[in-house]
Amino acid sequence: MNDQRTGHAAPHDHDAAAPTDRETCAPAVREAGSTGGHAEPSADGNCMLYDESLLDVCRTRWQFGDWARLAANPPETLLHHPERAKIALLTAAAHFQLGESQQGHRQLQLALDWGASRRQVMQMLISGAHNSLAEASLVLRQRDRARDHFREAMRTGGVPGDIELLAQAREARRTK
Repeated sequence: MNDQRTGHAAPHDHDAAAPTDRETCAPAVREAGSTGGHAEPSADGNCMLYDESLLDVCRTRWQFGDWARLAANPPETLLHHPERAKIALLTAAAHFQLGESQQGHRQLQLALDWGASRRQVMQMLISGAHNSLAEASLVLRQRDRARDHFREAMRTGGVPGDIELLAQAREARRTK
């Protein structure tokens, strides 16, 4: 149908551009007050918030052996995160390093349920074993052996970074 004034085709409701996912969920991000937040629409049209920087924060805490803060991630914060399997795996490692094996097992199961491979799980467990051996070596005042184990922990953990620098940082954190 033509617009009587201009003679051009009249716009129809279906001609209007549909809002993008970001536009649809932007109010939810603003309402949450999250500076690093992101929202994705779910199948039912609701917006699911997650922190875009959470994986990077967890990787950094893992790299520096900040187990207590890494283990403090409640599983509910991961439910809608696209990288939740990786984050759950890092969190599991922290629980194991803190001697919280029950929580570690729960996080490992979540990681597997959310798509982590058995290989990734094994790498993280082996990395944790090397970290524990490094700490035992420090108790025995075997710094060279400890440094080797810290390096191996970094190498096998599957988290990218400068292995030498991060191994030194873990050692320094333990010998304060």
